Amino acid sequence: MNNFYNADFEVVEADKVMEFLDDYKDTIVVKQEFGWGGKEVRVIHSTEFAPEQLRRNNNYIIQPFIKQHKVLNELYPHSVNTFRVVTFQKKDGTIEVLFTMLRFGVDGIKVDNLTSGGQCIYLDPSGKAAKFGYDYWGLQTGEQHKNTGYRFADLEIPMFHKIGDACIRSHQKYPYLRFIGWDVCLHESGEPKLIEWNTDGPSLTWEDALFGPFFPDDSEFE
Repeated sequence: MNNFYNADFEVVEADKVMEFLDDYKDTIVVKQEFGWGGKEVRVIHSTEFAPEQLRRNNNYIIQPFIKQHKVLNELYPHSVNTFRVVTFQKKDGTIEVLFTMLRFGVDGIKVDNLTSGGQCIYLDPSGKAAKFGYDYWGLQTGEQHKNTGYRFADLEIPMFHKIGDACIRSHQKYPYLRFIGWDVCLHESGEPKLIEWNTDGPSLTWEDALFGPFFPDDSEFE
């Protein structure tokens, strides 16, 4: 239908959208619906946007570029570095965090997705970062960020518990799902912001092999 909608799902005329973006004068993110691995994400200045850039018969989200916490900016400033938090609903209905990974971009890329060249580090339940980083295949990439030199073991997230708590609260709203992989960013204010969820392959394979077992009690699946 080629319509634009605001956050309240009200139709907005295209010329009003262009007027707003021209006045906004800041970085925005244009994300195509059902994109995969950050391949359909564009990070541009608001004045560079034009409606004809959008493909027909596709839906998009246009939103401000998130200003992340200074610790994550020091790790790598060119992408929003997100936490992948996998939550699991046990047979008794309680929900727990299985594991948390922090993903980040490298070499100037603007997304942190592993499938697009990003890397990650594992965070234990207390928030302590592992010594080594890893790539998409679960292979070690070194003890520090290849571009910024930030040593992974030095990473401290003082509000780490808030991230897991936010994911557990959100999972409680969907009791019919046992696994959810949450993508969470940490705003510059220190508050976690849920970006999206993943229920189709939330990622468990090499993570469990390296840092598990996450299911030492098989009775959860009997």
